[in-house]
Amino acid sequence: MVRSENGFSLLCLCALEEVYLLPHLESHFKLLENQRLIDSFNVLSINEAQALQMDYKYIRQEVDVLVLLLSTSFLATDFGQQHILSNLYKLHYGKTMLLLPILVHPCEVANTPLQRVAIFPSNHLPISSNQWDDVQQALYVAIFEIKPLVSDFKIKKEQLEAAWKEVEQSKSVSTIDNFLNLYPYSKYQNPAKKIRNQALEEQLWSKALLTPTLENLLEYLKSAPLQNHKEEAISKIIKLEEDETIAWQDTETNQAIAFFFDYKSRFPEGQHVGQAEKRLEELLAVPLDKYLDPEQMRHIGEEELAPQQYETQGYGLTYLAYQTLSPEEMLSYELISEYIERVNQKLSEARYKLSGWWNYLGALVVFMSLMIAAYLVLSFRNGIQDKTTSDLVLYMMLPFAIFLGVLYLLLNVKKQVGDDKDFCEKEQSLSEHNNIDLKIAFITHDKKNIRAALLRLWNNEKKADVLNEKRILDYLFKNVS
Repeated sequence: MVRSENGFSLLCLCALEEVYLLPHLESHFKLLENQRLIDSFNVLSINEAQALQMDYKYIRQEVDVLVLLLSTSFLATDFGQQHILSNLYKLHYGKTMLLLPILVHPCEVANTPLQRVAIFPSNHLPISSNQWDDVQQALYVAIFEIKPLVSDFKIKKEQLEAAWKEVEQSKSVSTIDNFLNLYPYSKYQNPAKKIRNQALEEQLWSKALLTPTLENLLEYLKSAPLQNHKEEAISKIIKLEEDETIAWQDTETNQAIAFFFDYKSRFPEGQHVGQAEKRLEELLAVPLDKYLDPEQMRHIGEEELAPQQYETQGYGLTYLAYQTLSPEEMLSYELISEYIERVNQKLSEARYKLSGWWNYLGALVVFMSLMIAAYLVLSFRNGIQDKTTSDLVLYMMLPFAIFLGVLYLLLNVKKQVGDDKDFCEKEQSLSEHNNIDLKIAFITHDKKNIRAALLRLWNNEKKADVLNEKRILDYLFKNVS
């Protein structure tokens, strides 16, 4: 038995009943090695292979040519299971490994994935048949037939290695895609996908940074596999929607009444409000038959009238939503947007109430601390040296312990109220971010993220309802219990 981790390797597997053939095969494979058709080989029974942990994973990573000695005994082993044979066939079909079955005894191959693979000898006469002069003759014919296949596959394997080196050096998405299409089941499949993800991530983010338009940012959020810059991309989209300069550019580009009204409502103190009002007066003063051309007038009220194509960055996501979503999906999005506003209103009410409690508890903590300090000062001023032990416990230690207990309770209640207040503040601060995220999920039909956003909203609403109904005594009794 010869083993090597490098070069072009061959592995031959058989059932225990066919072990007698292995010495004969070793001679044939040694000849292939001497002819430099293979660099190393192993001839093993399946039991030996399993003992050496030569499983499917090992075969995929280390074996280039796999020779299987077929018999009923072989098909009854672990390697004869349908899913194993199916995976081996995928490696063969994907040009990752050359699968060469040699028929030793008659067996039922028709109902296995091996029926799609050429079986040797090509006349399908089993090696054990008495129609051969001897075993040597049968093996010679089988090896002679597979020899050109091994030679051809070695060339293809060298091409695979060259293609992989090109992938490692170029790290180009198109190069990697070509590699994955040519070698879908190779041992480099996962590393190639990892490099592709990293390359695509860098490519899309670089494009978004170079030209931070809504289209490029959205393309990153839709297509970047790692999403390393998701938060930053969403923040940039929020800035686009809040940017007065971009809003005015949209308005000037489209010259539509809706855009002028939108600019006025979003930026009432904006530097172009005067221009917007003047343009609105002009647009609204024009009669409809003058504002629209005759063809548009003829089609008013008809469904086939083509909508105006706007060019917008500031409201690009909303516009894309109207372009992409069906009426039912758009209605769902609008209803969920209203739901978001309702949840935010509940969180705002809870936050306002909790802030008042938190300030009130803070004042009580300060007052109680001053009471304890005053009590200690008065106790020492009145003198404690003349007091008996029972008096000290009754008149000083016991009240002091009570004061400390009340202070500890107040501090705990204040901390719980503060935690709930911080929760409301955090969820409110993330509201705009979550709304953008949800809008993108609707546009990209990302049901997983839509569900996650709805679950978070649902949980926030339940939490807000609980906090709005909660009384300060509930915190107190929770600590006492």
